[in-house]
Amino acid sequence: EPRFLHVDVRDPSTFFFQYEFGGGFGGGARRVLAGFRYRDYRRAVHGFASVFAAGALAVTLFVVFGFPLIYRRNLFAPLRRLLDGVRQVETGNYRETLPVESGDEIGMLARGYNRMAEALRGAEGSFKALAENANDAILIHAKSGRIVYANARGAGLTGYAAAELRRLTMRDLFPAGGFPGPAAESPPDGREGAARCRETVVIARGGLRVPVEVSAAATSWHGRKCEVLVVRDMTERKQAEEKLRAQEMRLLQADKLASLGAAAAETA
Repeated sequence: EPRFLHVDVRDPSTFFFQYEFGGGFGGGARRVLAGFRYRDYRRAVHGFASVFAAGALAVTLFVVFGFPLIYRRNLFAPLRRLLDGVRQVETGNYRETLPVESGDEIGMLARGYNRMAEALRGAEGSFKALAENANDAILIHAKSGRIVYANARGAGLTGYAAAELRRLTMRDLFPAGGFPGPAAESPPDGREGAARCRETVVIARGGLRVPVEVSAAATSWHGRKCEVLVVRDMTERKQAEEKLRAQEMRLLQADKLASLGAAAAETA
């Protein structure tokens, strides 16, 4: 056990730590006192404490400032780019791709997003190729009635350009209750998304009323619930029906005249 020893309490240079060893030294029963200065002890302790404090400060600064920088560059920035890409997909922009900068989980997420965007681009291209070459007009409108998509046939039927149609609503093209949209009656079977069909008219540019047959069904467009309308022009069919009815009337009139002539001849 060390003991503290001082020669002059007013002089710290005379402070010592001493250890006492007794017996068996040099063949006699002598006591040996071994010690060191308190000043040297304090200098050694302070040196170790200074190194330890400097190391702790360096580690603290690295944790406080270094970790956020590393996480921001290697984790937060790629995740933020991925989130921005998902938001672009929600708005219908499938052309944005993410850089694959690593082979870890973040890189796997980026590759998965790029594959998803490529598949969506292919699906959108297939849909547009089918819709733009369709013989019927295809209109997609939101719940508010605003038109969000119109194919080339829709522009030709209504007389409006596709960009002009996207600034219109269903109320601008159909009379009140003239289309089976959200405000129309539900299908008799009550199935959500079931197609509904009716004959109505489309109010084209200039107020021209075009007879059409409209089929409507629920769909999803860029993550929003919408309705798709397939509008078929019935002008030629209506004209053919009018001609058929006119011919039937002429035949009926001719049959009446023939019957009248036969009756007159029989009477004569």
